[in-house]
Amino acid sequence: MIYEIAKVLLSPVFISFFAISAGYYIGKIQFKHISFGLSGVLIISAAFGLAYSVIKGSMGIGFTCGLDPTKDLKAISSLGSAVFISSIGLRSGYGLKKQKDILWLAPFAGIIVILNILVMSLILLIDKSVSPDLIYGVFCGAMTSSPGLAALSDGNINSEQAGIGYGMSYLIGVIGIVLFAQIRCCKNTDGNCEARKTEGAELSASLKPSLSGLIQIAVSVISGYVIGSIKIPFINVALGISGGILISALLVGYILSKFSPDKRLSGPSLDLLRDLGLSLFFVGNGFSSGSSISGEFSLKPLIYGAVLTIAPIIFAALIGRIVLKKKSDELTAIVCGVMTSTPAITVLLTKRQSEEDITALYIPAYTGALITMVIFMNLI
Repeated sequence: MIYEIAKVLLSPVFISFFAISAGYYIGKIQFKHISFGLSGVLIISAAFGLAYSVIKGSMGIGFTCGLDPTKDLKAISSLGSAVFISSIGLRSGYGLKKQKDILWLAPFAGIIVILNILVMSLILLIDKSVSPDLIYGVFCGAMTSSPGLAALSDGNINSEQAGIGYGMSYLIGVIGIVLFAQIRCCKNTDGNCEARKTEGAELSASLKPSLSGLIQIAVSVISGYVIGSIKIPFINVALGISGGILISALLVGYILSKFSPDKRLSGPSLDLLRDLGLSLFFVGNGFSSGSSISGEFSLKPLIYGAVLTIAPIIFAALIGRIVLKKKSDELTAIVCGVMTSTPAITVLLTKRQSEEDITALYIPAYTGALITMVIFMNLI
């Protein structure tokens, strides 16, 4: 009887859809017009992972009947990530304009990452008691950079410590930048944070979703894996799976918009794919992060994770405001790119009032931050 109950409660499918359902309602709770949105799924998943780890540790593995959903949830998370990122890239590609003047956003993002690396170095200099490997993982989590963690794990470091640091700070990094995007969005709309009405409804209605939409996602993911594995000449660094899929989907969307515009996915279809992919991505990462917190709990990684999340947001916002002189929603998109946070850009896509394609600003900033992160972690 206990085994049957545990088998249901620890089923990856049950956990996924329970977290999505409960997280949806948690995300709708507002405080002064600010809500967690789909990050509520991340919170519920982390709570599930924390509960599982605590019960397993206190009552023994027999209580869970030897069941461990972690591996399957990671696979679900990878699937969700691929669908989510490709839908973002396709949307950007459909409306991509020639904007050569934004290519310099890549080195700008790299500079912000380097400034945050200096903050991390200062932490290691001041606190000699903390493990450098743990802080490296905290840094990757705070910047929400799984490619950075992957590059770090390939080196001669304690990958377990790095993984614990990543798991403990990842929640802070994701929620921090998502809340920043929501606060900026609400400020720009005089507190009106309701999801925007899609002014392109006429266009969306004329584009009927079909099997070709799934083919677009599939082609973006398959080619993205290839692109992400190719090492950039001279610096010997690859963009990773996330970066590869984003670039690939951008190209697929742009080519379709030029040569076969009637094959584009409708706005509602892209929104559904985006939200479903993001929710599944949050399930696996949240469960893993919750498990890591209970495995070796300490306030230091949480505090340092908060510092390494807030610092780059402040750097990017202040320097961007003074130097770039961009409009607020454009600047927010750039900050989201610096933090390599595709979940945060979703806030702007669903709540911003302007139809301008701000993801064209997000992508070069994302790419610059990603490359800088991977290079630094490879150097370590």
